[in-house]
Amino acid sequence: MPDPATNRAPAIAPPNVSSDASMVSGKTILVVDDDPLNRYLLTEALADDHHIIEAADGLQALAQVSRDMPDLILLDIDMPGMDGLATCREIRALPGGRLVPVMMVTGLHDTGSVDAAFDCGATDFLAKPLNWSLLRQRVRFLLRNAEITQGLDRHKQILEQMQAITRIGYWEWDLRSGAVEISPSTRGLIHGIPSHVRPTDHLQDNAPAGLRTVHEGLEAICGAIARGDTNVTAEYDVHDTNNGVMRLLTQFRVQYENGEAIHVLGTSQDISERYLNEERFTAIFNNSPVGLFEGDFS
Repeated sequence: MPDPATNRAPAIAPPNVSSDASMVSGKTILVVDDDPLNRYLLTEALADDHHIIEAADGLQALAQVSRDMPDLILLDIDMPGMDGLATCREIRALPGGRLVPVMMVTGLHDTGSVDAAFDCGATDFLAKPLNWSLLRQRVRFLLRNAEITQGLDRHKQILEQMQAITRIGYWEWDLRSGAVEISPSTRGLIHGIPSHVRPTDHLQDNAPAGLRTVHEGLEAICGAIARGDTNVTAEYDVHDTNNGVMRLLTQFRVQYENGEAIHVLGTSQDISERYLNEERFTAIFNNSPVGLFEGDFS
């Protein structure tokens, strides 16, 4: 039964169960609860497999994660001062806080509390009184899922860095919704392009030149679709306010469904240096009184 003074369900002592050998182990888990007994029980349930640190309120929790972001946070909602919902929002705003899993562990289990928890950024929700076996399984799942998510995020960052180095980016156009999504590396090539655009954005007052470039590219894609093309490669000049005239190599593939174009995925690469070298080579060849012979390349 909930405590009449607090309207919060008490925790039930965890059974003495041996740790699951297959469990993701050795992780740091932050337990945040203003009730010392609840912190003790949660620590006892998980300490055999993980390093547990504690915080008695939201401010202590923020101080902990600011010093060293844990692998998982177990967070009570109903705490004095900064409650769990506000704490979760603050954690999500911290560097590194976007991907850390946060499980709300609380005696407040009404629909409004559940919705509010997920709205503020919680990853999971577990109501008291706790099923300790279920808690361990959920912790194991969240830690494994976090490793996968963080690994994918690291690979995404590496890919974006490599694309920036090679001056190449990708983009896609959902022809059904009309939305055009443009990668950070592509936006780095051409000044003034947002991450998401609509085909008519270039018509707005004071639209940056980058949007006009996007519109020209979309018109070229429409021409390819009208011809029924699937794979298209094109080179053209782009007038960018930051980089001047840039030679862009664009390659894209059109996906059709029942004869209707539904999706376009493409890449764009700055080939200005290569293009200028080719132009210089051509000029040298054309202006040479002798020209180049096959023997020059042997």
